[in-house]
Amino acid sequence: MNFLFDLINGDLSEDNISFYFHKNSQITASEQKNLENTRGILDISEVNQIPDNLLKHQLTFVPKEILSNYSWIMVGHNFSSKTTKEIIPEAVAKELNSKELADLDKILQDSFGSGLCPSGLAMLYVTQKRGELEKWINLNNELFGNIPEVNGRLNFSVYGKPEMISKWDTENFRELISVGNAVKFARLKCLIDVFVEPEKNINIQTGIPYVYEILGYIKTPKDLSEEPFSR
Repeated sequence: MNFLFDLINGDLSEDNISFYFHKNSQITASEQKNLENTRGILDISEVNQIPDNLLKHQLTFVPKEILSNYSWIMVGHNFSSKTTKEIIPEAVAKELNSKELADLDKILQDSFGSGLCPSGLAMLYVTQKRGELEKWINLNNELFGNIPEVNGRLNFSVYGKPEMISKWDTENFRELISVGNAVKFARLKCLIDVFVEPEKNINIQTGIPYVYEILGYIKTPKDLSEEPFSR
């Protein structure tokens, strides 16, 4: 991702090429972990929040009250020894092909570094269709309702609660895969649009185009008078 930023920025000097591709780079390991300070590039964890901000205004299949109440929606992630194939119904595991199983595994475990993660949104879509959304919210409240640190998160691990999907059929899981892949594509498209159409993708809190914040061009809105992409 950081290489992409420098490529778009036209900042691929010999030192930068060394930074990305050569073992004898002069940049230390500690500096590599803090690109925001060493290169002026927005930290990747903050970049991952940009699609969250944009998608909140675009999603139509998730109830608005859910998006208002939960800033993080993650119901995948694996903290157990169970595999994805082990937590889904046996009959479903036999019907899904190898690519579908691989996609399902990636989607369910794609839960970190973003608030509106593919697993969470895809799960919400299917649970709504099955009329199970309230049950999922109640479980989340039982598990985390009294923990202030995770307030505002739909955050339990489906690997630890496989009974929540034990009655899902093959089509439910295929819908989960389809929606999860669509969310992953939507997140990628948001980041591409941020670069392609900077004037249409502005941080409403700062009034600054996201791409300028990512590339570290400006610190305040008044600096917008000199647009780097016009040079």
